[in-house]
Amino acid sequence: MSYTAEIQELAEKSQRLINEMDQAVKTAKTEGRDLSSEEQEKVAKIRKDLGTLRAQREQFKAIDDERAYWDAPAEPAVRTPIPGAPAKAGKPEDDPYRMAKGLRALVTRDFETVRALNLSTGSAGAILVPDEVKKEIRAIDHEEVIVRPRANVIPAGSESPDAKVTLPCLKQGSTGVDGGFTYYWKSKKGGTTMTESEPVFDGLDIEPLEIYGYTLIDDSLLANAAALEAWLRNWMRKGVNNQEDYAFLVETGDGVPEGITQCPGKLSVARNTTSQIKWEDPTNMECKLIQSSRNNAVFICSMSAKPYIVRLVDAGSNSIFIRGDVTRGIPDTLLGYPIFFTGKTPALGSASDLILADFSYYNIKDGSGPIIALSSDVKFLENQTAIKIVWHVDGRNGIREPLTLENASDQVSNVVYLAA
Repeated sequence: MSYTAEIQELAEKSQRLINEMDQAVKTAKTEGRDLSSEEQEKVAKIRKDLGTLRAQREQFKAIDDERAYWDAPAEPAVRTPIPGAPAKAGKPEDDPYRMAKGLRALVTRDFETVRALNLSTGSAGAILVPDEVKKEIRAIDHEEVIVRPRANVIPAGSESPDAKVTLPCLKQGSTGVDGGFTYYWKSKKGGTTMTESEPVFDGLDIEPLEIYGYTLIDDSLLANAAALEAWLRNWMRKGVNNQEDYAFLVETGDGVPEGITQCPGKLSVARNTTSQIKWEDPTNMECKLIQSSRNNAVFICSMSAKPYIVRLVDAGSNSIFIRGDVTRGIPDTLLGYPIFFTGKTPALGSASDLILADFSYYNIKDGSGPIIALSSDVKFLENQTAIKIVWHVDGRNGIREPLTLENASDQVSNVVYLAA
């Protein structure tokens, strides 16, 4: 049995949906307007349906590929060694070029080699990144990546790695520092009246979301196991970590993690001078930070705001940050907190060009992946192979609203940002 007819039917359904989406966009363009809310919902639903059809097609295709392999007569395999690869010895996991060899074997539908390398396959054209490579990717430098090394990371787990989890948390925002608990001192004279109260608990839902990266590589790189393995590890290390860090800092909207600058529990501090950063700004921000966060919090500063941090002066025009001596270099702390300069946060003058945050309250839920897939069909005539990496992750801040202190007036948070 072959799924050729089913795949063709899926292709026809997909084409009809694409035509509907195309017609909606063309109509709005012809009328010189943006898509209406109804049209936007329609387009969003079509894209979701197309994703479902695409997944079904991949499942049918994977089954057909496997059936074709097992139905073929067994023949002694004679393969040309991969240039740059060492001779096979020991366990497959000991081969430093195992991932590169597996990917090349997938392109040629050489499933026997994939199995011999003990690699897990996500589909007929993808492999799961080996555990030893995952560990290398996540062995990140605290100065290279800001959020993940300081966050509360929940591992994927072996069962249902992409399932939603709900983290219980005591709601301490508007209900006060004690989260709805009420306490009484008992008078020795008696007469103390207690009012019934209940703690207010909340739940934080976090569910790994899909993210993928795509690029093209030259077939000459695919043919060299040593070069391909080194390139893949470097590409994944930088790409995965950089995209996650950006999302955990500033992303907003549906289908992406919650950026720390977008979380509802953040607190803003008014800027002293428009489009500048003065000494009063970071000091006022520090007063809004949860005091228990003093050992964990860090400043994150936009690269375009860096000159103002370097030139910070007090009321007497005394240089503070570099202490009047440029030969000492640029310090790595501000008010005793580590400071990181980055291009991932908003530019100078925008809200959140300077942030003070304790990421130990930020929750990251890892899901399945990374999975790498290749296709030699896209740029076949140009001798290029398309490569895609897919993984699942989500992130959300654990504090959902600013914390009101005992005096019922002052508020603090684990995320304090400078307003525009």
